[in-house]
Amino acid sequence: MEKHRITLPEVRYALFLAFFSGWMSYAALWQLFGTGGRLIAIGCGALLAGLLCAAPFFLSGYARSLPRAACLWLSSLFYCTVGINGNRTLEAYLAACILIAVVTLACLPAFRKIPLKELSGRGALLLVALSALLFFLYLSAVTVARYEAYWSPSFDFGIFVQSFYSMLHRGIPYTTLERGYDLSHFAVHFSPGLYLFLPIFALFPYPATVQILQAVVLAISAIPLYALCRRLSLSRWASLFFCGLLFLYPAMAGGSMYDFHENCLLTPFLLFTIYFAESRRPVPALLFGFLTLTVKEDAAVYIAFLALYWLFSGRFCRLGITCLALSVGWFFLACGYLNAQGLGIMDWRYSAVAEGDSLFGVILAVLHDPGRVLSVCLQSDRLLFLALMLLPLGFLPFFTKKVSRYILFGGLILVNLMPNWVYQYSVDFQYVYGSLALLFYLSALNFSDLPGHRVRRTLALLCCAFACIGASARIPGQWGAVNTCIVNREMLNAMDEAVALVPEEVSVSCTTFLAPHLAMRRECYDVSEKRKTDYVLIDLRSDEWESYSSYYRGLGYRCVSVTPGAIEVLTRLPEA
Repeated sequence: MEKHRITLPEVRYALFLAFFSGWMSYAALWQLFGTGGRLIAIGCGALLAGLLCAAPFFLSGYARSLPRAACLWLSSLFYCTVGINGNRTLEAYLAACILIAVVTLACLPAFRKIPLKELSGRGALLLVALSALLFFLYLSAVTVARYEAYWSPSFDFGIFVQSFYSMLHRGIPYTTLERGYDLSHFAVHFSPGLYLFLPIFALFPYPATVQILQAVVLAISAIPLYALCRRLSLSRWASLFFCGLLFLYPAMAGGSMYDFHENCLLTPFLLFTIYFAESRRPVPALLFGFLTLTVKEDAAVYIAFLALYWLFSGRFCRLGITCLALSVGWFFLACGYLNAQGLGIMDWRYSAVAEGDSLFGVILAVLHDPGRVLSVCLQSDRLLFLALMLLPLGFLPFFTKKVSRYILFGGLILVNLMPNWVYQYSVDFQYVYGSLALLFYLSALNFSDLPGHRVRRTLALLCCAFACIGASARIPGQWGAVNTCIVNREMLNAMDEAVALVPEEVSVSCTTFLAPHLAMRRECYDVSEKRKTDYVLIDLRSDEWESYSSYYRGLGYRCVSVTPGAIEVLTRLPEA
């Protein structure tokens, strides 16, 4: 019976933990159910507190401390994730992270005693595959639901659907949606890497295929990341942690929330490039480095900063020189092509820091006035982005005394923080996929240098908690499309039937959220262009587009079908 003895200080400590855990559970359930679920919240909180109060009298040793700490940590994390649910402000995110950080530090003595048995190679790979599968299923469900619920806009999903259709039938990604006339997408962004998707799209030529392909590409990123972590001498548990963190990372799913972009290829291609470089296999490293360059003209930035890091760190000098020359050469060729054959590079996005109207002005600005450039990068509207990119990594990118590693921040600074294009410093758009690959590389490098298991375990707990909190703020918006598909099924069926009335070979003008459903044709225009096409489709879910119905009726178009509050289909009368 001696093992059940408990001292007075332990009783006081148990009561404190029980009260705090019960309080966190009550607060979380009250946030979840509102005032209508107050009795449930009180009952569950009281039950948890009672069990934790009683546990020390029936348990002993390690079994006495762990359940209390686990309940405290999980109930606090539950409250933080529910409390921030849908709240995307910096203040709410920081408050939740501070709370869970304090609780984590309080629970560390118990967590450090958890024995972690060595994970087998097969078991680790199975867990990596399972986490990748879960991420793929979630992202596919959300993005396909966006399309099915008519949430996907012309920019940037409709233009890619039409681009793939044109590649399949004309060989070139022509699209009339992007600029209002028949134009190759390569005139806007030089992205030959899009052809890598074409064989699968040819087998399954549907808009939803494009969304699913993006989810597959991002899920595959776990393969090079796990291999890279193992190459850096991290344990299987630590390697598994980085893979899980990648899928919890707010920017991973968030970058796909405005539908498909070629940028999704950056994460796996960069991670494969880094892995093969770390494995001292220059040929495949160069191959994936080149594939990275084909994603977009600005992808050269990431390869250039990788090359500079390899050069200044003295790790892979020959590979660094080759990659630097390749990236600079490719960048100037791509920019030359866009300026000569396309619509020019988008250097106007750097007007907040650039001296003059060119990318060379950005370099001059960094040399002449680095303080002003830094002040732009740290403006208040960018701080939330920085928090969501760095806190889920536990600020690991800064945990190093090796100055050369800070070069890997270059992609984040140049692509995300310096532009004045608001979408580039948001985790809910596609511009994060290259930067996050370099940040994970930097984090894995620094994590491998950390001394002892205690520090690593503490950081792993904090990173997972911060990532869960950041992701939970975005889940309501992401999952809303799935809910719309279920709740508004009747209206969506009516919209599908109306879209099906339009023959495949005719020209169409439509509103932005209808465009992806009509883009599998040669001529599909945004209704704002006011083109005299064969058919016009108006989204009636918003008053924003009602005026176009009157405009086209005034031109003599007649109504073929109308579902009030949903969609209207107009067609042009044959000329006499």
